[in-house]
Amino acid sequence: MPLPKNHCSNCGYDLGGLAEVGSCPECGNLYNMRSGAGTDRDVSAAPRGREMLRSVNTVLMLIAAVGSLAISALIMLATDNRRVLGVGIVMTVVFLLIAATVWIRDRNEP
Repeated sequence: MPLPKNHCSNCGYDLGGLAEVGSCPECGNLYNMRSGAGTDRDVSAAPRGREMLRSVNTVLMLIAAVGSLAISALIMLATDNRRVLGVGIVMTVVFLLIAATVWIRDRNEP
């Protein structure tokens, strides 16, 4: 259900009765009633959220790739088992391929 006009685009706080330009008292989001920026009339707020989600997905995959390699290297050092490092490298490559796939797929979405 869409919010009525003049609500914060970040938290939904009712900005009615406040100054035309300012920051949301609830979350600190900057708003401008005249242009609609930072309010529920802000048409650029939704795409920014999608772009951030795309970035978060890619970054999480990259963190998983680095983490799997680091954990595998630590286990190899502790146990002197080189196969563990090989498994870690394979897992890292898989995570990097997933990150690249997610990034390419999301980049092509509107």
